Amino acid sequence: MNFQKLLEKRLDNSVALSYLKHGDFWSKGKSNIFLIDSSWIPNVETSVKWYDKVIKEFPNSVAANVAYQDKIQTILGWKESGKYGDSHGIKKSFNGYIGLLLNTFESFEKEFPVSSSLQGIRYQIAQVYWNQKDWEKTREWLNTIIKKTGEGDSFYKDLAERRLLKIEY
Repeated sequence: MNFQKLLEKRLDNSVALSYLKHGDFWSKGKSNIFLIDSSWIPNVETSVKWYDKVIKEFPNSVAANVAYQDKIQTILGWKESGKYGDSHGIKKSFNGYIGLLLNTFESFEKEFPVSSSLQGIRYQIAQVYWNQKDWEKTREWLNTIIKKTGEGDSFYKDLAERRLLKIEY
């Protein structure tokens, strides 16, 4: 709910409300969101701090499940668009984040052993190793996907089997 709607619900003086709406009309180009210069704050570490608070304070909850998944996606990293865009997480430093990724996944799997997201995350980890040309670890993670699926069929099992056919070394 935006501030204006909240104010309308709580403000019982129609003249004051009218004045506020007049001011809003003339400043309609302003943002209702405060901008924060975070260029010097480490994105991954700061995000992880907040996801860890959820995981610690609300164990075995839907919120913790979401926090684990968001934390893992954050650690996997991203590259900002543009010629000079910064990289974050594993996309910036494999060695700096692979341990955190593996430990987080292990904790997630332990707390949520039947999460439907586990296979997708395993595949993401296999891709991280693929990008490092670590074919042994890539095979290990892909074979784990196949093993965890068992006799049945699934999207990630099929994908893992197909990817295994394309490992060149």
